Amino acid sequence: MGSFLIARVNFQDKFFERLKFLNLGQNSFKSLRKIKGLKNLKQLDAGLKIAMEIASIRTIPWALEAIGELYYLKKEYQKSVEIFNQLIQEFPMSVDGYDWLAKVQRVMGMTKEAQQALEDAIKRSPRVLQRQKMLGLIAEENHDYDTMSKAYRNAVKYGEHSSFCSADEYLQLTSAISNQIRNTTSEG
Repeated sequence: MGSFLIARVNFQDKFFERLKFLNLGQNSFKSLRKIKGLKNLKQLDAGLKIAMEIASIRTIPWALEAIGELYYLKKEYQKSVEIFNQLIQEFPMSVDGYDWLAKVQRVMGMTKEAQQALEDAIKRSPRVLQRQKMLGLIAEENHDYDTMSKAYRNAVKYGEHSSFCSADEYLQLTSAISNQIRNTTSEG
């Protein structure tokens, strides 16, 4: 019984040592700020090391997001996709993971997959204007004018009182409707 307690205390000491090193014990957001600071200083490997250390202790959504973002900035897109897929699988309500996944997939030329990722994000959080605009843009690249039209209609609807709203949403909606009409008449 005594050796079990000693082993448990040793484990706890090592665990709390690691937490102190990462500032997770007092405030995990200090580590997040540190990672963001390193990212801004273009010290991506150092930021990645801290984020991976945090994720090895405990899977935290913001740590996985930071790892995926840092891989994206390092142009290691496949690793970034894997991390964002893990984030989405483990934390399906983390809609930022879907946004990042779509961004990476678009850069990789996987626009159909990017569109699907954004559609999944919109099912969970439809009122984000930037997300609707990105879906409209990617849907246009995929020649999916129905989705493009719906996305820009939602962008106009949800952007009515947003600081991100501009005349572009109306122009894009007009373009989507025009493309939709052209597409229907050419098929008929």
